[in-house]
Amino acid sequence: MAMSHKRRSNKIDIESLLLLRQRKEELKKLPIPADQNISFKKYEVTVTKTMTKTKKDIERVSKYASDILEELKNVRELVKFCSVKIGEQLQELMKNYLIKIESSAQDFTEEKTLTRKDIDMKALEQVNILQGLAKQQQELMEFIAKTEDLVIKIEKNADLSLSDIHGVKGQMKQWCDGLETLEEKERKRRKEQEEVERKKMEKEEAERLTKEEEDRKKREQEEAEKRKAQQEEREAEEKRRKQEEEKKKRDWKNWPPFIYYNTTQNKFRQDICCVIFTLPDGTKDGDFVCKSSDGDDDLDKCLETNDEQVISPLITIKAKIDKKTLELPMRVYVPIVSHTESLLPTLKFSIKGQKWRSGKSLPEIQLPKVTGISFIGIELPFNQLENVQCVAVARHK
Repeated sequence: MAMSHKRRSNKIDIESLLLLRQRKEELKKLPIPADQNISFKKYEVTVTKTMTKTKKDIERVSKYASDILEELKNVRELVKFCSVKIGEQLQELMKNYLIKIESSAQDFTEEKTLTRKDIDMKALEQVNILQGLAKQQQELMEFIAKTEDLVIKIEKNADLSLSDIHGVKGQMKQWCDGLETLEEKERKRRKEQEEVERKKMEKEEAERLTKEEEDRKKREQEEAEKRKAQQEEREAEEKRRKQEEEKKKRDWKNWPPFIYYNTTQNKFRQDICCVIFTLPDGTKDGDFVCKSSDGDDDLDKCLETNDEQVISPLITIKAKIDKKTLELPMRVYVPIVSHTESLLPTLKFSIKGQKWRSGKSLPEIQLPKVTGISFIGIELPFNQLENVQCVAVARHK
């Protein structure tokens, strides 16, 4: 509808100018009364026709000028109303909103200086915009006034000068420039706002990515620490298990007994020659050869004092190979016969016929499926076995 009205206005403008220009050209073409090439009668008809047509066209244009004045009056009133509302809003902002509520007027004296934090920047921006609009309305009112003066002069057929036309054109340009300035300011404000929003989004995105990266690294670190703790726990558990196994392995009470039997009957009437305990590191019962002797000569050699009493055969233990290296000392048990309770049983050993020595005494043992036999045992304090002899004797306590 607005576009249709604008097209009609433009059409009327063009028609009015065209009519005036046509009349101007027709008036220029009128012959002079003294022209010898035309009769006076024809001259009269031509001038009368031209003047009549010119009068009608000027009446049409004058009517259009009256319509313009009426519309300009209506527009002026609307612009005035708009300017009044802008002024009222400016007063309201300046009075009630420009200074923040928490910093009310009574908190300040005439000499006190306001700071940025005391000013509502949003209200200040609105004041600035409304001031620009008010100036624009004022320039528009001046432009309308100059246009009305120009139309009135045209309507009254008053003298016009170039300055009249230039004045209206200048006022129009000033108003249009003001519009462009406001539009440019608005575009700039929108652009700045868009830039602020863009930077804000970029900052938020960067912060989000940074937080995601920090969270990822934190999770990875926590998972790595968790895996490390689990690995350390597994290793500690494995270490404890191995230590327990090693401890259990090195406890001779968990070693399997190698039981060696006598191949011939002796006067002590013992079927078992001796019992050996060694670390289960691959050592087998076949790695040793054990035999007993109950000959008087052999037994007499075992006595060191007159108060000793032999209570077992002489046991000889040899490595089946030249030497048997042991990780831990072996334990040897020998069956003994009954003796006087006042005497203390002791197991002695001798390496390659050397002096008899006493080893570390061991607690009594109970062998599976073996009953009615007492054993006495010692720990042999060496790790290489070649040839060792053992005998149990009873001594006075």
